[in-house]
Order: sequence, then structure tokens, then C-alpha cells
Amino acid sequence: MRVLFDHQAFWLQNYGGISRTFVELIERLRASGVEATISLWYSDNEHLRRASLAEGSMPAPTAWPLARMLKRRANIDVVEFMDRRRSVRALKRGKWDLFHPTYYYPYFLEHLDGRPFVVTVHDMIHEAFPDMFKPFDPTSANKRSLTERADRIIAISESTKKDIVRFFDISPNKVDVVHHGPTLDPRLAVPRPGWLPTRYVLFVGNRHTYKNFERFAPALSKIMKEEPGLHLVCAGGKPFREHETAMLGELGILERTIYTDVDDPLLACLYRHAEAFIFPSLYEGFGLPLIEAMACGCPVIASNTSSFPEVAGDAAVLFDPADEDDMSATMLDVLRDADLRARLVERGLQRVGQFSWERTARMTREVYERLI
Repeated sequence: MRVLFDHQAFWLQNYGGISRTFVELIERLRASGVEATISLWYSDNEHLRRASLAEGSMPAPTAWPLARMLKRRANIDVVEFMDRRRSVRALKRGKWDLFHPTYYYPYFLEHLDGRPFVVTVHDMIHEAFPDMFKPFDPTSANKRSLTERADRIIAISESTKKDIVRFFDISPNKVDVVHHGPTLDPRLAVPRPGWLPTRYVLFVGNRHTYKNFERFAPALSKIMKEEPGLHLVCAGGKPFREHETAMLGELGILERTIYTDVDDPLLACLYRHAEAFIFPSLYEGFGLPLIEAMACGCPVIASNTSSFPEVAGDAAVLFDPADEDDMSATMLDVLRDADLRARLVERGLQRVGQFSWERTARMTREVYERLI
């Protein structure tokens, strides 16, 4: 079986997110005997480099000077242009049985020559919260176009499948649910750094819009005023913007809030030593940090919406992310109950055992085999 993946996720992302899930999947597919290839001219994606999956792409010392020059002088994104050209060439060459695009741009539809393609829908955030995105953002229209034309659709949770059916009026019989696996190896954790507070809760990733940080911070500030030794560590995403710094200052918690960029070893360490990981997002298609935290032995407190109950099971305490008081009360209950946190750690380690990339790859291959 020959499966062709394209460049899209690896052009859009240098680290994390969708690109990482495709690297995990492709590695396991290859291990199971699937001839899985990626069409790329160049990518600076860290996960591709670590996994040595970017065979045939242009090396960075050659690609980057050319890309920077054209971007600066002519405002041309040469990487996207050349990556797409490379993908079209791979499609036309025809050395594949099934195509699996890594995002929603429909450039490839005219080049399929009657062969099947599968699209993975990672979430329906653009459809659930359209006001949080620019009016002319093409993501939703492109996603709808591909889901209507795809031979099969993979949804990464039952919650996402229900939203695909609800928003796009797609038959549920066309959609297969395939969960992700954990992407973080707790064995890689670095020793606890000296700057890390003794007591802290952990927030991971981006903080914009639906990530709900602007409701979470006031909810947590109420607890931090009662617990003077408690800190907030924000890992990943971008450094605090001016309005975030101002908000934290007004709440009186800026001096006890730490931002740090992370790699996998540091993130595993942060999970391991946190009193709890808080995930207050309004919506997630799956919520990989849930199972990352569980794998590292960290108690999880999270939203009760979208995919959270499905993925977390009984291994997390959930709150209403639209209710600041409920969020605050739930966090306080967990932080003041050491026995409950110990039970959450135990349940989390059991729960995360139900997810693996080997299982993801096996179920994805079964979807492919229905079409070939």
C-alpha cells in the first residue's frame, strides 16, 4: 500500500500541533509496512527532522537564503510555492494508491486522477466559534469542500465527528473516529530546574480566544490570593503580550506568574512536578495535553465541553469553562485535596494506556484498506 502525504502541515508549523500528529502517524505506518511518503521541497519542522522523514527535500543551508531573499524583496512565500509544486508533481507522477492531505487547502483535487483521498478533521473550531476568526479566513470553506469530496473522513474524536455531521450535514457513515496517542515520553524529563516554584499549576500552549486564558486567569487569581505560595507557570505559546501582562498585574498575580518556552524534556518535567495541569479551553478536537499530563503523572483539571469528557474519562475533574466561579471552586477543591490528586494521577496513568500511536496507525490503515 502506497500512501502519499503532502506538505501543508509542515509548511504551516515548525513545531507541535497537527504536524506532530502526522509525524507520529507516518512513523507507525511505515513500521507496519505501509509505503508512506511526504512530498516536500523544504520544511523547518522540528518533528520531521527528528524522525528523519523529510527525505528528498532541500537542506536548510540551501533553501533558507533563497526563501528569505524572495520573501524580503518580492513578498513571495517561496517555500509554500515550491512545496505545493513538489506535491502536485508527486500527485501527477502517480506512484501512490491513496492520498492523505495534511491540511485543508484543496489545490490537489484536480490532480487525483480518480484515485481516493482521506482527510483528517482535527477540530471544528472555525465552525463553532466563527466570530473568533477573520471574516475572510478560508479554513471553514476549504474544510467543507474536502469533507464533501473525500472518500473517507477521519475524525480525531466522537465529539469532532458529531460536529462534522452537525455543521456540514455529512453522513455519519462516512466518518471514522481514530483517536490520537500520547506524544510526550515522560522518561525524557529533565531534572527539576532551580527557577521552578515549589508549588504551581500548569497552563500549556496558546492562550488566545477559545483557549479561555482571559477567564482562567481571574478564576485562578482568587485561589492565589488564598494560597500565597501558589504560582502559575505558562509553558509554550508566545511570551505574554502587553494586554496579558496588564491583566495579570491588575489581578495581582504577575509576580507569581512565569512564562517559559519548552521542549519535550522540559515540558515533561513541568507536568511531573505541577500540583495540577489546568486545561480551560472552550473547545478542542481532541486535547493532546490531557493525555500528555496523565502520562507524566500530573493531576488534570479541565473543561467539561467538546472532547474533554470523552478523552479524560474519569481521570480528570471537570468544570464549566464559561463559569469563572465554577472554574475557581473546582480548582480549589482539587488543590486542597492531596488524596484526590493522588487518585487522579493513578486514574490518569490507567487512562492514558488506552491511547497509543500504534493503535492510531492500525485504525488509520483499516480506513485506507476500505478504499484500496
